[in-house]
Amino acid sequence: AAAVEVKNLYIDFGIPYIGIPVPMTARLGVQPLVVRSDMVISSDGPGITLGIKADPVTISPFWFKASQSKDYASTDADVFGTQLIAKVDKLTLGAYGVFYDMRTYPLNSVTYSNVDNSFKARMFWFGGYADGKVGPMDMKADFVMDKGSVKSNGASSGYCDVEYQGWVGRLRLSFPVEMFEVGA
Repeated sequence: AAAVEVKNLYIDFGIPYIGIPVPMTARLGVQPLVVRSDMVISSDGPGITLGIKADPVTISPFWFKASQSKDYASTDADVFGTQLIAKVDKLTLGAYGVFYDMRTYPLNSVTYSNVDNSFKARMFWFGGYADGKVGPMDMKADFVMDKGSVKSNGASSGYCDVEYQGWVGRLRLSFPVEMFEVGA
């Protein structure tokens, strides 16, 4: 017997011109949430993604529901963000901003009752990247910075106020030689 797994279920459609003379699309449903998958986030979930093609830039704002509580407490989590992508010669340039509003932290406390859900977190990620060919070499460059906080949300956890801030950068250059790739 063959097993079929449905991971994503969404609908894509074009948005008619409503005063903005550029092609626009919308995707609604359970879909991939991907922002630089090997640096920031690669997940799936229910959300709305828009695509605005203002040549040479594509603007893609999005909203996702990272977790949903089933009671009155509204301890769910939302993800808001946007991506800007432009193709310039042999390079793809991009920038993005992502905001997680977690009214419960950690996220799995909505599912598991033995996890203390008396915390809330607000996290921001901002970054830019460049991918493509530079002369004979393939290049992948990234810079990401984040900022956020985790605070107590109830009396059971006591007082908690933790600030987060950091950054990471990456530059990868590689040169294809027949069946091999040499790089740093």
